Amino acid sequence: MAGVDLLIVKELLGHKRLKMTLRYAHLSPSYNAKAISVLEEALGHEPTIQKLYNPTKRASVHES
Repeated sequence: MAGVDLLIVKELLGHKRLKMTLRYAHLSPSYNAKAISVLEEALGHEPTIQKLYNPTKRASVHES
């Protein structure tokens, strides 16, 4: 959650598989929300995070 790529953490810890690193990488919901926002901005999409926290807003058929 400090911003270090999990693949780098895997290598530094000497884990053979990413699955082992993920076992100890407990990500908070706010960290996941931030990651979603960063990806959406990079991809140029409408914020999905609002849809997650506002279930009454429904996506139209024409949204891409």
